Amino acid sequence: MSRFSHYILCFVLVLFGLNNHAQTYILNEDFSSASGTTPPSGWTNNTVTGTSTDLWHFDNPGSRSIGFPFIGNYAIFDCENYSYSNGSESSVLESPYIDCSISPNIFLIFDYYFAGGTNAVGNVEVFDGSSWNNVSSFSSISNSIENIKIDISSFAGNVSNAKVRFIWNGDDDLYWAIDNIKIFSPLLNDASLVSFSSPLMPTTSGNKDVEISVINNGADVLNTLNINWSINGNMQPTYNWSGNLSFGQQSNNINIGTINLASGQPNFIKVWSTEPNGFLDLNHTNDTITNTVASNLCGTYTIGGSNPDFVDFSSAVSILSNAGVSCTVIFNVRAGTYAEQVTFGAIPGSSDINTVTFQSEVLDSSQVSFHYSSSNPSYDYTLYFDSCSNVVF
Repeated sequence: MSRFSHYILCFVLVLFGLNNHAQTYILNEDFSSASGTTPPSGWTNNTVTGTSTDLWHFDNPGSRSIGFPFIGNYAIFDCENYSYSNGSESSVLESPYIDCSISPNIFLIFDYYFAGGTNAVGNVEVFDGSSWNNVSSFSSISNSIENIKIDISSFAGNVSNAKVRFIWNGDDDLYWAIDNIKIFSPLLNDASLVSFSSPLMPTTSGNKDVEISVINNGADVLNTLNINWSINGNMQPTYNWSGNLSFGQQSNNINIGTINLASGQPNFIKVWSTEPNGFLDLNHTNDTITNTVASNLCGTYTIGGSNPDFVDFSSAVSILSNAGVSCTVIFNVRAGTYAEQVTFGAIPGSSDINTVTFQSEVLDSSQVSFHYSSSNPSYDYTLYFDSCSNVVF
């Protein structure tokens, strides 16, 4: 084999490997094309028992206020508002055939709110190409809108003619709402960093734990993960996480180390993950989170000039509004022109005693020019105070 042919073969094998580990949405249905009792193309909406009007609706006939992410059209069986049989009813909302032959790993994801009465049950079933299989049932009233992730690999994996259906069975009032249905083939290994839980502003100075949350978006159970992080560009020791997270499960308050917060000094924290289960993570869109954090301001700080604490008014006010104060704060503004537009919000910790003062560093106001020069008729201001007090210029 020639060297050129060898390179081509390697390239093809790489592409083949990537395609076999790609994450794909096989079905993504938000019911935006539905209306009344008419479902999206390919879907069916049938009454099993009850009257002919016992159907799923997509126009919210009972005007239920469910909330985000239920927006626009969504599927709802609301027997309190349109089931008049005074007896049991059963209605089935069924998807078209779904080709899941691309992967052995298939998951069903959807948002729902179940408010069924005493005798109401909601069932979710998956067709495996020859028979229907129950994968989830609901009978308890939801505390809030929930997002559920169900592993349907054993029924739909590698199946070219799979289906899903949602069955309402009841003899009572209230309703079941469903939206944002997805059939998803995830990567085998895909870890996602979700958010920081510590430190968060406002906070005091000193050593603080750096805590984050991780969610497993991969088909394989997540057992190990390298969590890398830096403070102001300076690398910190890698944290080697271990655990047991199935697809969609989340681990919170993972303590990856500590940071020493000096009073009022902003710190940029960057955290990113690598090698879930020891493998390359092919989805880098969810690997990294960042956070800028500072402790309560207390004392005297400089704005502008050479090596300042804050380069301008905007950066100072940003930290001030988020970190707050724990004693009297003075900003000494160095000579110069500051062309900015600054909004002051409520300042945590400020009071008649803990005031915030902006003054010329040389106590000569003529040395500092602070104005907004751009043309913006709707927001034509230099300083805007919104629920802010105890600030002195």
